[in-house]
Amino acid sequence: MISVDAPTGGVTLTRELPIPREAILRVSKLDIRRRFRAMGKEAILDAIIGSSPEAMKDWADATEIASDDPLVVAMLPELEKAGLTPLEIESLWE
Repeated sequence: MISVDAPTGGVTLTRELPIPREAILRVSKLDIRRRFRAMGKEAILDAIIGSSPEAMKDWADATEIASDDPLVVAMLPELEKAGLTPLEIESLWE
């Protein structure tokens, strides 16, 4: 947040303005599935989605997944344990 001072008749008002975030990468669920499949890792995606009722609901409700989504963040350790390299993980959301 940045502060912008707006002097008004001897009184200074401060208003917080959001700083624009960097662009978040968004990928369709179908593209994510096809990328996992192309790497021969589709079973990992299915296991992660099936790992909790919340993950299953989130996956079912979403049309696309953002790279900063909690589902993605929760996926990262599982992807690393499954042997995906950082480059392979990054390529899922390019």
